[in-house]
Amino acid sequence: MIFGDPRHVDGESFQKGTDVNGGEGLFPRLPSESLEKFSPILGSWCDNGDPFCASGNDVSVHLGYIQEYQDDMTQFVLGLIGN
Repeated sequence: MIFGDPRHVDGESFQKGTDVNGGEGLFPRLPSESLEKFSPILGSWCDNGDPFCASGNDVSVHLGYIQEYQDDMTQFVLGLIGN
């Protein structure tokens, strides 16, 4: 799991959160650095307004992933281990 990834690139299949079709991170991944091969086991949460992953300007968005998505993250992990 990744939260507020500064390497975020718009359109990756493993994106979660509210910025699934928006800005890119401060240091977007190059095509040669793609994580798509890990998409079955990877979740990357990025929300609108996050200055690190979504070209936003609200640091509180970046600091709030655990509180905002703790239930979703738990379900994601449980789904990976088959529970």
